[in-house]
Amino acid sequence: MDTMNKILISTAGVLCACQSLAFGVQPATASEGQARPQAEAILGSMGQMLSGLEQFSFVADVTYDRFGESGGLLETHERHEVSVRRPGDLRATVIGHGGALAALVRNGTLTIIDPLRNQYFQADATGTLGDAIDTMVIDLGLSLPTADLLYDNPAETLLAQATTATYAGVTPIDGVPCHHLAFSQDGLNWQVWIDSGVYPLPLRVVMQYTDLPERPRFAADLKWTLSSLPYQDTAFTFEPTSAMTQVADIESIVPNRGK
Repeated sequence: MDTMNKILISTAGVLCACQSLAFGVQPATASEGQARPQAEAILGSMGQMLSGLEQFSFVADVTYDRFGESGGLLETHERHEVSVRRPGDLRATVIGHGGALAALVRNGTLTIIDPLRNQYFQADATGTLGDAIDTMVIDLGLSLPTADLLYDNPAETLLAQATTATYAGVTPIDGVPCHHLAFSQDGLNWQVWIDSGVYPLPLRVVMQYTDLPERPRFAADLKWTLSSLPYQDTAFTFEPTSAMTQVADIESIVPNRGK
């Protein structure tokens, strides 16, 4: 789980029972048989909201576990700044302990930029934004734990491998009442807190990888910006400076990708 392997993402934290009571959490009242349909319906509303937005931005404060040289887990903190303009434009910047890394998708080209080393890598990314994400994850082996939020139908993508779904009630996140949903699938447990108001956007996401004995976690808190002003092309356009070098191998910029 290298710092620079993650380009996008989501949310953080689990409240213990005493904290939940202190914050006035509303417990779920649905029976076990009703829990999955309710959770899926709320996630579906989130998906419709995200897929219906022509453009959006969010900043995510991220915490995740990575493996140190001794083999133990180290808690790592990052900030992810993401802007999307459908159908296919993306700008994502990660700022963390290893420096900064940026990803741009524009006019069918994916660019990964290392500003510290003045290097960049490019690959074909024709099609939709979902196709570009597939290029990053499947073809290049980059790790993008919450890139599912950026697909054309994010709820369908998220639920495709879910084996259980639970509605856990309403919990305040930064003072905003949110639906708390929990899901599990092979090798992964994940939770999401979705604004229960007019804009059902995810404000917090937590993932735990259960297929590893250390059970590392990924968490992020998201703050969204929905602007009616059209995003400019320059926000997604890459023009290398004379000091920059194009590399032929993504490994030069993102070593040990996906690990």
